[in-house]
This record gives sequence, structure tokens and C-alpha cells, in this order.
Amino acid sequence: MLQQDQNLFSLKPPISLFSEQNEISKNSEIKESFIQSMELYESLFECLASDHSFIKKANTLRHPLIFYYGHTAVFYINKLVAAGHLNEGVDPRLESMLAIGVDEMSWDDLDNKNYDWPSPDQVFAYRLKVRKIICQIIDQNKVTLPIGQDSLAWILLMGINHEKIHLETSSVLIRELSIEDVKVQPKWDLICPTTAEAPKNYMVDIHGGEVHLGLPENYDYYSWDLESGKESQKVRDFSVSAFLVSNYEYHEFVQAGGYQNPSYWTQEGMAWLEYSKALQPRFWLKTEDSYQYRTMLQNIDMPWDWPAEVNYLEAKAFCNWKSSKLGKTLRLISEEEWLLMSERERPEQESFHDSQQNINLECFASSTPVNYFPAKNKVFDLFGNVWQWTETHIGAFHGFKPHPVYDDFSLPTFDGKHNCIKGGSWISAGNLAQKRARYAFRQHFYQHSGFRYVCGADYVNKKTEIFEADPNICEELDYSFSKENTQVHQLIHSKIDVILSEQQSGTKKALVLGCGAGIHAFKLSRSFDQVTGLDFSARNLVPATELQKTGFTRYFIKNSGEIGEYLEVGLEQLGIESQDGIEFKQENIDLLPDKYQGYDLIFSPFLFERLKEPKKFLAEVAGRLSENGIFVLLSSYLYQDQKLLGQKDLRGETLLPKEILK
Repeated sequence: MLQQDQNLFSLKPPISLFSEQNEISKNSEIKESFIQSMELYESLFECLASDHSFIKKANTLRHPLIFYYGHTAVFYINKLVAAGHLNEGVDPRLESMLAIGVDEMSWDDLDNKNYDWPSPDQVFAYRLKVRKIICQIIDQNKVTLPIGQDSLAWILLMGINHEKIHLETSSVLIRELSIEDVKVQPKWDLICPTTAEAPKNYMVDIHGGEVHLGLPENYDYYSWDLESGKESQKVRDFSVSAFLVSNYEYHEFVQAGGYQNPSYWTQEGMAWLEYSKALQPRFWLKTEDSYQYRTMLQNIDMPWDWPAEVNYLEAKAFCNWKSSKLGKTLRLISEEEWLLMSERERPEQESFHDSQQNINLECFASSTPVNYFPAKNKVFDLFGNVWQWTETHIGAFHGFKPHPVYDDFSLPTFDGKHNCIKGGSWISAGNLAQKRARYAFRQHFYQHSGFRYVCGADYVNKKTEIFEADPNICEELDYSFSKENTQVHQLIHSKIDVILSEQQSGTKKALVLGCGAGIHAFKLSRSFDQVTGLDFSARNLVPATELQKTGFTRYFIKNSGEIGEYLEVGLEQLGIESQDGIEFKQENIDLLPDKYQGYDLIFSPFLFERLKEPKKFLAEVAGRLSENGIFVLLSSYLYQDQKLLGQKDLRGETLLPKEILK
């Protein structure tokens, strides 16, 4: 077994956010890491054979590599300006053109714009200017510890880790270029020389348990927003393949006509096959009697014992084929299952920087055989070599909050179309080489990614659309949970408090008419055994049902223009631990069914103004109360002023003419 005494590029360990070293030393550490990151990134682009290679599209769904060459430097400047650490940029044209990529496109959304791309020399000159500016900023500003998200150091760490992401994704694009468009560079061409007969895969039993997702307290390294927050999940027993699926094992699927059999593919997979015309993995090259394999800079004989590098759709189709062959259901591993195993393998270690894993450019600039490193806990390559596709759609943990300077890093991926990858690859560095790192790509996306399979309980993805955006609902949530409520909402809360204080023991039923996001129903549930919330609109009830299901909901509130805050609120803020006995339903309250009877309390906050027949409502509501029931009606009385006709009330509904009330 060949191993290196040190990693290929002598990468620095991750920077601690809490260490007690002095400020001068920490400044020096950040500066050194910044310079190394820029130089490493630039060295990758030295693998391109000509200026034409920079502007040639390696992938029709992505920009050419000249974009990514400049993008990471532009990112530093744009984020420093956005955070108020710089007054202006360096080159407005480049900082506009090279700011936003197309990493999240579908194949039916091609980027056909014509760009007047800069030359590699122009971009390199820009990068030199950026390096000089940032070094001056670091020299002139002392770091304070611990490093928080509102500090200059955090923005610099954001830029460094952002560049590590593009180091990896750009290496994949270079790998997708034709071999004539690349040239050998000594370190980047140091591929693993070892290959042999592929080991036969087998299953390893894993006992289930509780796993804690999200970051632990006082996490000592830079992290991205989608890693923040906390959740606990119970994982059932499962068995997992000891090895990543090798090229040899995957070849069985190819030989069996797997790419031609639609029964193995999802609907998304069939659409991708139609687009791509794929008959084998992207980095396999068919020869007359076998296959070659494309590393980043070479075409080599097929290393059958290396991991098969595929997209999610191919990995899923393989699992479906293998299931039919074995007569039992196999699927991809879930994020929770992967993390359960990783916690048991290295419970105290968050960062994987050692020569016992093919990660962080420690050993090679390529994959290694699936049995190259010894197994820990009987599972090989849990970390490194290639990323591992999971069944999990990427989503936010409880407590998630985007960073205001980069609030679109994760949110576009919370759509049910991006699957989480775990474990890192041979080139993963910085945050990418952390145990808690989680990234997501569209299912057709190629990365240095492979997979392993699992036999276990069915896996159901959790809800991924996490932020309420309707402005009226968001305002209601904000009013209900804000410490600085308007007088109107203070009135509502005070009335509910009076009602709760007067309730006697025994079974009690309450009905909330026009319940909206359900806050009043939840508060009443502290004293009423059964609470029913009704609203005209099912749309209004979405956050109510989310609160009942998960205990929290999220929303976006605008402050000015399009600028605002992403917020999370929960029932714990209301002192509510259980949601038993609460139900929410959509009903036309003007035509309320007779079944809603016998309530000890009917609470109607600002519903009256929106009723078509308010007099009829008042005549009938008493019949829905129990013998000693109470009806509480809150009204703004805004409908009485003719000047307000056509305007909106507190719930966003058009105000009614006062003649309706006669």
C-alpha cells in the first residue's frame, strides 16, 4: 500500500473559531490560509491546455471554466462589500459577470446567453489585485476571539471555504473536458497506481439508535448555514454494503442492459436518459473490447476495483436492478444512517485530516480502490475517496437561519430536487472534509461521487419547503410571536389570557373562527381539552399544521424592499409542549355545518369584518355554545368608514361595505 508522508499540497488544518491564541497569531493563520487557498485554486487551472480551454464548455449546463477561475475572487470582494468591510469593488464589470453561476440548472434549462468572457490573463490580474487588498485588510484588522458570524474573519473564512467548494467542482469540469483540453501538472497528475481484482461486496449489520443532526455546541470550525440547527432522529436497524459500489460491480448492471430497461429508472431518471443518451457512467470510455477510465488529466485502463462514479439517478437505478436480482429491497443510504455510522467510527473527531483516508488531498489526485484503506467498524471508505449519494433530500434542521451576507447559499436547494451527499472525496478540503459537512446537488449532477447500498426500513424524505412566503401569513406569524406586538395583537393576547384564567377544570371545548396560522388555538389548548381552528383558506392553515406537526415553522418577513429576515418560531415560545386535542380544518364560515356545536368558548378574532352575512352569523353563533358557553368577538370596526372601502383589513381581505351589516 502506497501512502504519502504528507498530503500533496501541505494543506493547513481547519482554523479554530475558539482557540486562545493571540490575535496576531490568528491573523497570521487566516492570512496564510487565504493565500494558500488562492494559490492552490490557481494551480488547478494550470491544468488547462490553452486559453480556448478556459472558454470551452465542459458541460452544457455550466459556465465555462473562465467563469469559475474568477468567481471565487469576485466572491471575496462582493461579500466584503455586502458586509460593510469594503466601500467599493475592484472591477464592476467582472464583479457582475462572474458573480452568479449556473450550478443548479436542469437539462431543460440551458444557458444560451452569449458572454464576452475576459481572458485568463485579465482574470489572473484581477485575482492578484484581490489578493493584495485582502492581505491589507487582514493586516489592518485584528481578529477577536471567538470568531462570530458578524465578524470580518467569518467573511474571510466564508471566502476560503467557498473556494474549496469550487476547487472540487472545477476539478470535475476539467475532468469533463476532452483530453486535448488538459495538460499534465505534476501534483495534480499523481493518481493512485494501485488497482487489482475488485473485492466481492457483502452486507454489514448496523444496530440502530438515536442520531443528533446539526452542529454541537461551540462547534470549533467554520460551517455553512444548512449544517446549523439541531434535530434528533431515531434510526432503525439496517445492513449496509461493506464497500462502495466498485466499477466492476456496477459493470454487471451495465452488462445486464440496465440503461435500456425503464423499469429500473425513476421518472426523473428516464427524462435524463432521454436527454443524455447515456449507456454507461460519465467517466467510462468505451473501447473496442472493454473500457477506459477518465481521471482528471488522463485516460487509463479501467480500474475495476475503484468506486463507480455516477449521479443519483444512476445509483438509484442500480439499487432497483440489484433489488430485483436479489429479491430484496435495496436503496441508497440516508443521511441519518451515514451519520450514525460516522459518530460510532470517530465520535470525538469532526475533521478528517490524516493519511488513513483518501480525503483533503492527503494521498492522491484520484480515487483509490474500494478496499485500499483498512475498514473501521467493518465498513470501508465511510469517509473520503468519493462522496456518497444519499436518499435524503437536503433540508434545514430545526434552528436553521441563513447568514445575511449569503442567504441564498442553501435555500435554493430546499426544493425536493437536490439530494444530500456525505463523506467527502479525495479533493475535499476545509469544511468539505468535516464530519458534519452536508452538500446537495441535483440528481443528474456529476461530482466525484459514488454510492453504497442499504437494506432496511423504507425511507421517507421529510418536508423540504421550509419558509412561508405569503406576506399576510408572515405578518400574522410575526405579530403573534414578536415581542413588540402591535396594540391590536396585544389586545388579542390579553383577551386570551383573561379567558384562560377564568376556565374551570373538566373537559372543555373551544372553537376559533378565522384561526389563520393557529396561534390563538395553540394558546387556548393550554386550558381547553379540545380546540378546533377553522379558516376560510387552506393556504392560511399551512403554518398551523406545520406547527402542530413539528412544533415550529419558518417564515420570511421583509424589512425594506426585498431585504428581510428568515425567522423560525416554535410552540415552546408559547409554553406549549403537546399538540394533542387540536385540529385545524378549512370551512366556509358563512355556511358553517351544523356539526360544530357544544363549545364552551367560541373565539372570533377579526373575522366579523370579512363575513358576507354578519347578522346571520350573530344570530346563529349562540346556538353553537354549550349551556354556559362564552362567545368572544374582536373587531376593528374598520368596515364602518366608507373611506376605507376597497382597502385591506388586518388579515389582508378587502373591507366590506357597511350596508351589508344593516
